[in-house]
Amino acid sequence: MACEGEPSLEHAAELMQQVAARRLAMAADPEVAAVDPSRDSEVLAVYRERLALAAAGARYRARLEELWGQRQELGERLKWRAESPV
Repeated sequence: MACEGEPSLEHAAELMQQVAARRLAMAADPEVAAVDPSRDSEVLAVYRERLALAAAGARYRARLEELWGQRQELGERLKWRAESPV
């Protein structure tokens, strides 16, 4: 039994089966493919823009810079946790 936050292989397998079934249905019937939202050119453009390496790198850089700016405060909080009994 998976705990909260723990990956579930059963759930992942279920999702992969759904993806495979949808792709098979689209391959078998062009009408199904035509109305599938994952084929919408506007949706695909947004995904391509958001998931492009440069865009993802910029988000990671911004987050790292934010964390770097908070390093003293975060260090004090982590130091406090290290000193507290478990």
